Amino acid sequence: MAVFPTTATWAEFAARNSDLLTWKPSLLDRYYNSETLWSDLARTSFVMPDRGSTSS
Repeated sequence: MAVFPTTATWAEFAARNSDLLTWKPSLLDRYYNSETLWSDLARTSFVMPDRGSTSS
């Protein structure tokens, strides 16, 4: 895991972590089907991912 300086600016953080800031498709869409994310179970407890990452 990479460690970034604590003095990084928001712009630097956003540039390094753009996948966290993309809403459509979101980071969660890589690992979960939409039915799983919107389920009652997922809203009350942790649910294991039900699909693999589609990007490397």
